[in-house]
Amino acid sequence: MGIYEDMIHDRKIIYTSNWDWQNRLIGEKLINECPIFKAGSEALSSGRRSIILPWNNIPCKTSLEKEIILFRSEFNIANGIGISHANGIIREGIGLGADIYDYNFYRRLLENNLIYKILKKSRTLALQNIVYSIIH
Repeated sequence: MGIYEDMIHDRKIIYTSNWDWQNRLIGEKLINECPIFKAGSEALSSGRRSIILPWNNIPCKTSLEKEIILFRSEFNIANGIGISHANGIIREGIGLGADIYDYNFYRRLLENNLIYKILKKSRTLALQNIVYSIIH
């Protein structure tokens, strides 16, 4: 899942590889109680410009947060990482999740600059969509 938000023109680009999970997360307003989203939002709201959040390191503080994590695993999404950045003009974030049994996901992301390549491609696609929507 990813989001790229142009805060000046009030435009958002949201993309995902699992629309079923995305629709449930947003449609049922689970995102507001998601411990990953909350941790990222709190960090950016406190003045931090960037944050990297390994999902498995974020504690669940409530039973609802635990339920959301378990519910996400029903969509075979786990062991991920969230990366967010904001600078007052743009806000962008990407969540990269793995199969629930992929315990080597973090290691694979660090190999061969894979995470950099994913972020670069994500940003390029988002910027192309924003420019296209401004022109049309």
